[in-house]
This record gives sequence, C-alpha cells and structure tokens, in this order.
Amino acid sequence: MPWDIPAFQGLIDKPHRLNDFLLGGVLVALTSFLTTYATTKKMALKHGYDLDASQEMIALGFAGVGGSFFGAFPPSGSLSRTGLAADCGVKTQLGGVFAAGVVGLGLCFLTPALVYLPKAALAAIIMKSTLSLIDFEMPWDLYMKYWKAKRMGGLKRDLLVWIIAFTFTLGLGVLYGIACAVVLSIGLILKDAVAPKMVVLGRVDHLNQWRNIEDWPEAKTYEGLLVVEFRGPLSFASADHFQETVQLIRHQWQSDGNAGSKIVVISLVAVHYIDATAISMLDDLLTEWKLEGVGCIISGAKHQVRLLIEDKLVRRKGANSLLDQVDFMITIDQAIHLAEELKQDYFSPLKRDEAVPLLSHSDSL
Repeated sequence: MPWDIPAFQGLIDKPHRLNDFLLGGVLVALTSFLTTYATTKKMALKHGYDLDASQEMIALGFAGVGGSFFGAFPPSGSLSRTGLAADCGVKTQLGGVFAAGVVGLGLCFLTPALVYLPKAALAAIIMKSTLSLIDFEMPWDLYMKYWKAKRMGGLKRDLLVWIIAFTFTLGLGVLYGIACAVVLSIGLILKDAVAPKMVVLGRVDHLNQWRNIEDWPEAKTYEGLLVVEFRGPLSFASADHFQETVQLIRHQWQSDGNAGSKIVVISLVAVHYIDATAISMLDDLLTEWKLEGVGCIISGAKHQVRLLIEDKLVRRKGANSLLDQVDFMITIDQAIHLAEELKQDYFSPLKRDEAVPLLSHSDSL
C-alpha cells in the first residue's frame, strides 16, 4: 500500500481527450450528488436539520475541483461513514476536518499496519454504522395507511417507490437503487401532469363543504346537476384527458339512473395553470354541449385561469358566449344557486343558428 499523500498534479496534458471524459464525468457527478443528497437527507430528517440541495452540490463541486489536482476520487457522501459519525455523536462539519486529518496521518504512518487488518473487521464496522440508516418503520407505516380507508390517505405510490429503491439497492447497489427510485418518481409526476384526477362532488351538509362522492357516500347530489372538480394543471398534456373524462362521467352519471345532467358545474379551484390548447379544447367541448342543450358553469377560477376563460370563452369576437355567467370567482354553492335558476326555463337543445343569451353580472350573483 502506498504510504504518502498524493502529490500535486497539473491540468490534463492532452486536452483533446476531454471529449472522452465528458459523458462519464456527467454521470459520475450526477450519481455522486444523488448518493450524497440521499445520505444527508436521511440524517437531516433524523436530527431535524435544514438541508439546501444547492449548497450540497456547490460543496461537491469545489471538493471535486480541489481533489482533481491530487488525483483524488470524485467526492460523495458515504452512507457508512455518515452513520458511524452520527453514532459517535458528531454534530458539526468539524467532524469531517478531524476525519480528514486522521486519514492523512494514516496515509503517512499507518499504511504498513493496515495491510494486516482483516477485511472482515472492516465489513463489521461498515455493517454496524449502516444499521442506523435502515428504517423499516416508514414502509410499515406506508403499508398500514395503504390498506386503510381512502379518505385516510392511501400511500400506495410511496410504498411502491420504497420497495423499488430497497430491492435495487440490495441487488445492484446504492447507486442503482437511488437511480431507479428517482426515475420512478419522475414517471409518477409526469403521469399526474398528463392525467390529473377528476372527481364528482357532492355536498356534505354537516361539514357545509363539497367532497368526492366516492369517499363520502353521504354526500348529496342534485337532480339534473353534475358537479365535477379537476385536480391538476389544464394544459396541452392533460387537455384530451379532461375532455374524455368529463364526457365519460356525464354518460356514466346518466346510465346510473340519475336524471340527465342539464348543467355541469366545473370546479377549477385546484387548477393553477391553463394554456391555449386547453382553451381550444374547452371551446369545442362547450360548443358541443350547447348544441345538446347542456350548460356549463365554472367556479373557483383564479387569476390567469379566470382571465383566459373570460377572454376566450366569454368575450369572443363575432360569437356568443359559451358560458352562462360573468363572475368566475364564485363558490360551488353560488354556482348551484345559479344553476337552479337556469335549469327551470333556459336549457333545451339548441339549433346551430340560435343565439345563446349572456347573463348579466347581477344575474350571476
């Protein structure tokens, strides 16, 4: 074993070989950051520390640049060393300074003795230090919540991510375990963006609120009225899903023995963004509904969503309004009150050349 501190080295003497290291360097940097962040996040949650991922990345970058002049390995957090330091009572970054000093002294004076140290002894130290990093209470808690009632908050997806990360970590290593968990999490996020949930709402009188009728069987619905809520951004990615889902809900609503939904109240309180593709989809959908004699009332639209809906669906140049309201900052209860007034004498199948009257602001209140 070499027994000296690595000597200072200059920059690479063959710049044309930088391209050979570019892709590999990016992968090494990414994996080092993932390993470090996973380790520090675990300890931060355990001890109540605040963690800034950008600061971790900056620290790794400076450490990597400095170590490159001495032929050092790419720096990254160590699960075993971190767990061992925590078990020994280390509280600050000063522990890393002492650890580096001990490593330096060991390189200078102790390497001949380390040759005779059994690998089993090193393995025992690593296994003991990593025991504190293994948490089986979390998956058990996720499992129990998954099997409870839906309204208690099932955590099936979190349990799936944990199982994937744990399995790949045991089988292939920490790097592959973290990478697979990250890829799966990103996939689930994209799935939510493409297909947000749409639910049918009913009124729960004792709460004076509107809730998902699947989770609240006692929720009350209204004859001839369908109240739905879209829970996610309404963009080009989710526009087709929105149209298909709301049409499917309408048809299922009728096939289940409910009176035909003459008015559909769409709650957009959970929609924080809408784009041109979604506006075009709403234009086509509401035009089709008007021809079928089905009206629509929007509730809970805020800021950018409200402004675009007013501009593109109400104040349309050379065309009638597709919505039977002026005020879009109304609650679902106010929308139901407006719908009760409208369905008495307004909705019947329209002919394609018939004009659609626009309610005044006072009527919408």
